[in-house]
Amino acid sequence: MSVVETLPLTFDKSESIKLLESHGWTKADAICALEAIDFGANLDEITIRRAISPFAGSELTKRQRL
Repeated sequence: MSVVETLPLTFDKSESIKLLESHGWTKADAICALEAIDFGANLDEITIRRAISPFAGSELTKRQRL
């Protein structure tokens, strides 16, 4: 019998940070990327990923170089 981790259907801010950390983001970068997101809207994983995508490009690369 294998253990399968299930992801929540909706994400609050702390769950979103954990999701990004599980993909190699630092906690500080995850917090910055999620800053402008309204978590009162019951966001799913796809919505979180779309919202952080602008930060994941050049902004994240710039922060990592610093």
